[in-house]
Amino acid sequence: MAGNTVTAGRRGTLPGLYALLFFIFSGALAACGGETEQGSGQGGTTTAQASGDTWSYELPGEEVYPEGVVYDRSSGDYFVGSTSNGEIFRGSVKEGGGSADVFLEGGRDDRSSAIGLELNEDGSRLFVSGGDTGGMFVYDTGSGDLVDSFQNGQKKTFINDVAVVPSGDAYFTDSFSPVLYRLAATGDGYEFEEYLDLTETPIKYQDGFNLNGIVATGDGRYLIVTHSGTGQLFRIDTRNKKVTEIDLGGDKVAGDGMVLDGRTLYAVAGGGILPVQLSKDFTNGEVGEGFSGSSFKSPTTIAEYNDRMLVVNSQFDARESGNPDLPFTISDIPIP
Repeated sequence: MAGNTVTAGRRGTLPGLYALLFFIFSGALAACGGETEQGSGQGGTTTAQASGDTWSYELPGEEVYPEGVVYDRSSGDYFVGSTSNGEIFRGSVKEGGGSADVFLEGGRDDRSSAIGLELNEDGSRLFVSGGDTGGMFVYDTGSGDLVDSFQNGQKKTFINDVAVVPSGDAYFTDSFSPVLYRLAATGDGYEFEEYLDLTETPIKYQDGFNLNGIVATGDGRYLIVTHSGTGQLFRIDTRNKKVTEIDLGGDKVAGDGMVLDGRTLYAVAGGGILPVQLSKDFTNGEVGEGFSGSSFKSPTTIAEYNDRMLVVNSQFDARESGNPDLPFTISDIPIP
């Protein structure tokens, strides 16, 4: 319930069920012959292949099906989450690739799934979206200790992604319930609130997945969210909670994970990555040519560092058969 906090969220009775529904949806997008859907009437635009050195990082485990990734600029480490059991891995970026180790064991703190991940500015706090469990978690990246956790109390929910602003506040999307949640930093912990009821805004919820990825502008003034079902992008003003659709000139970005670099937004969509050049006030955008990589395997989320990009290879398309191409990996590619 809004305003109520708990030290541990409840464990989902069917962990990953709602995630699987989305995996099927995103897999259908990726099946469009390597093409990226842009505006209605334009058809698909062939996705270019990123050129240059491509590396990969291996994740331990045979049923990881990773989803979220975040990069820590202060340490050079990255964190990746498993949708299967909530396990979280940590590794270091390096030329030629490498491997990650378990940072937080799955099932700990009733964390049975890990979807979106984000860090605060100094990298000391890791925020985790709990998917269909309705949980939101905050961990100390030094010790691995649980700092705080909350449960939203919604009957139908999928806590999908999270963005953190300079103040330390974290905002979480819910793909099934039309609410934007906030964990407000209090100095010694966090306070949970249903920050924004989306039912009276331009963001319209429908059957299936709705809000998905979320990023914050550098000053924390705006949040940018993507609607998986409609391909729309929206700007949310954190000062007055006003929601504005970003005009893409008829193009669509049915995205998953996103990264914002200045005014260039990168979104995972259609099995590749779409760049969107945004206006100064983030109310207009021009969708550019998408790009992909030969190592991609049902990509979901991305993180950026030093003109390179970490891309999560979820292999969600292999989840039903139970025959993923092991090991699970993260691709490290140059940004075109």
